[in-house]
Amino acid sequence: MKIYKGKTESIKGPIIASAAFALMIAVILYFFKIGFGSVAASLFLFFLFSFSYKGIVLKIKIDGKKIVVVRPFTRSSVIIDNIAFCAVHGIDEGAALIYAFTKKRYKGIISVKGVRPKLPFQEIIRLIVKEESKTELD
Repeated sequence: MKIYKGKTESIKGPIIASAAFALMIAVILYFFKIGFGSVAASLFLFFLFSFSYKGIVLKIKIDGKKIVVVRPFTRSSVIIDNIAFCAVHGIDEGAALIYAFTKKRYKGIISVKGVRPKLPFQEIIRLIVKEESKTELD
């Protein structure tokens, strides 16, 4: 099993943002009367807090069957066999982001989570395998 630890410089920003959002939520709920405005502002800040929390990756564990992403309070895992394809962003800067798109099954049709194709996954694979076929995929 390989373990990749999160970089301190990339974790620092989301931790500061998450702490600021949590502090603002606590101040709004403690010092203001509970009403529509304070609850709406707190929910909006909690929505922003969830995005900053997703940026905090403490470590990534990879073994032969799955990838586990460890965050401060949660762990999420992806089974390697469920990954349809990967995309890489930012290779030139020295630090790259890897996006893994997983397969999902909906009403008996396998598609790719996060991608809305015009064709089902099996049809896309069939068209890619054919060498003479030229198909525009979004």
